[in-house]
Amino acid sequence: MQNSSSKNETIVRAYSIPLRANDVILNFIEEYHNMAKTTLQEILNAKKFTKVERKQLRDTLLENWNYATHYVDSAINQMLGLVKYKGESVKRFKRF
Repeated sequence: MQNSSSKNETIVRAYSIPLRANDVILNFIEEYHNMAKTTLQEILNAKKFTKVERKQLRDTLLENWNYATHYVDSAINQMLGLVKYKGESVKRFKRF
């Protein structure tokens, strides 16, 4: 697809650029995965997961986290969503 104003314009589609995973990317993915597993385990082990527990978990995870803090928040939100969805689906299908 070209712009009619400039016929020499090149369009690069992001999905067509090959991704070469280097050690930095692979380490980040591995650390994020481990953090997400830890987060899920902590959520499942908690009887109640209030804002106080969430803050404590966030602070604990940030102690050894070398990347942006929003990744920690993302992992917590994803795992909470997973647990909430799992709980709803169990309740929904429990009657059978």
